[in-house]
Amino acid sequence: MKPVKSLGAFSLAMMNIAIVGSVQLITASSTYGLPVVFFYLIAALVFFIPCILVTKELAIRYPTIGGVFIWVEHALGKKMGFFTVCILWLANLIWYPTIFSFIVAGIAYLFKPELADSKVYMVSGVLILFWAITFLNCFGIRVSSLISTLGSLFGILLPMFLLLIMGLVWYVKGGQSNVQFTKEQFLPNFSHFANWAFLIQIIISLSGIEMSAVHAGDVRNPKKDFPRSLLYSGCAIFIILISASLSIAMVLPSKEISLVSGVFNAFKQYLGDFGLAYLLPLIGSFVILGNFGNVSSWMISSTRAMHVACQHCHLPHYFQATNRYEAPVGILILEAILFSIICLVFLLLPSVNASYWTLLDLASQVALLYYILIFTSAILLRWRLKHKKYAINFPAIVGGLAAAGAIFVGFLPPESIGMGSAMIYRLVLGLGILLAVLIPIVLLQFSHKEK
Repeated sequence: MKPVKSLGAFSLAMMNIAIVGSVQLITASSTYGLPVVFFYLIAALVFFIPCILVTKELAIRYPTIGGVFIWVEHALGKKMGFFTVCILWLANLIWYPTIFSFIVAGIAYLFKPELADSKVYMVSGVLILFWAITFLNCFGIRVSSLISTLGSLFGILLPMFLLLIMGLVWYVKGGQSNVQFTKEQFLPNFSHFANWAFLIQIIISLSGIEMSAVHAGDVRNPKKDFPRSLLYSGCAIFIILISASLSIAMVLPSKEISLVSGVFNAFKQYLGDFGLAYLLPLIGSFVILGNFGNVSSWMISSTRAMHVACQHCHLPHYFQATNRYEAPVGILILEAILFSIICLVFLLLPSVNASYWTLLDLASQVALLYYILIFTSAILLRWRLKHKKYAINFPAIVGGLAAAGAIFVGFLPPESIGMGSAMIYRLVLGLGILLAVLIPIVLLQFSHKEK
C-alpha cells in the first residue's frame, strides 16, 4: 500500500520554526545588547536567505526522503553525501547536552532553583529526558510532527510573543532599560575583534531551515508547500529571534545573563514588575515545551537523513534498522548512548557558562562544515543541470563564504564570557573539529561489508 503523505505547508512551517526558532539560543545573543540587530541583519543577508533559496530549489527538484544527503549525493557522490549528513549528526550530538541542560535547568527554576547547581540532578535529569524523547521519536514522523507543531505554537511563538509585548509595555512605561536605542549603540564596537565571535552564534541560531527537506517524500505538494512554508517560517523566525533577544537584553544586565537560565530570569523580572509572578510556572512550562519540540525536530530529521545515508552507503544492518513506524531506531539508540557519554563530560566541567559556550561553539563550527558542503553541492548541480531558472549560484557562493568566515571567527573566545586560556580554547575546538571529520571517514570503511 502506498504510504500516506501527511505533511503540508503548515506542518512544514511549524517544523521549521521548531528547528530554527530556539528559545535556548536567544539568551546568548541577548548578551550583546542592541548590536545583536546588526549581527542578525548581516547573518540573514549572507546566510539565512541563501539557505532558504537553496532549500526551496533543491527540495522541489528532489522531493524524496533524504534531503541534504540526496542533494550532496547527486553533486559529489554517495561517500560525500554520507560524510555531510554524518557531520550534521555529530554536530547535533555535541549540541544536545546544551539544549537538554537548558530544559532541565528550566524545570528546576520553576520548582526549586537551587537544584540547577546540583550535578546529580542535572546529569540524571538530562539523561532521563533525552531517553524519553528518543522513545517518542521511535513512533515516527507523525508523532514528531505533532510534537513540533505544539512546541512551535505554545513553546516558541507564544513565549517569544509575550517577551516582545512585555518588553514594549515595560519600555513605554519608563522601565530602566539596559539597552539604549540610539544610532551609536546599534553598531558593534569594531575595535574589539573578539566580539565578532558572537557572529557564529547568530549565524547558527538561523540554521536548520533545510532540515524539513529530509521529509520531502512525506509532503503532499512539494512545489507549493515548500515555498510557502519557507516564506512564512522564515519571516516569523527572523522577527521573533530579534525581538525576544532585545526584550531579554533590556531587562537584564549583559554581564548577569546566564546562558542556561536567562530566558526564565527575564520572564521572572517582567512578570514580577507587572504583578503577574504567579504565571511564571505556566509560561516556563511553555518554554520547556518549545525546547522539547525543537530538539525533537532536530533528532528525527538528522537521524532520518543519517539513516538514508547509511542505506545508500551499505553500512551494517544496525545502522539501517527501522521499526513498524519507519523510525530509524538503530541510529536513535546509538545516538542516545553516545549522548550519555558526552553529557557526562560536559556536566562535570566546573564553569557552566564556559563549558556551555565551548560545546555550543564547537557544535556550530562542525555544523558550518556541513553548510559549506550544501552550498558547494548546490553550485555543482546548477552547473551540471544548466537550468536557466535554477539561479542559486550567487546566494550559494555568499552562503558558503559566510559559513567559512564564521568558522574562522568561532576560534575567537568572546570577551563577555570567561573562557580562560584562549590557546586551550582554540586547541579544544580544533581537536573537536578534527575528530568530527575523522568519524565519518572511519564509518565508511565498513560500507563494503554490506554490499
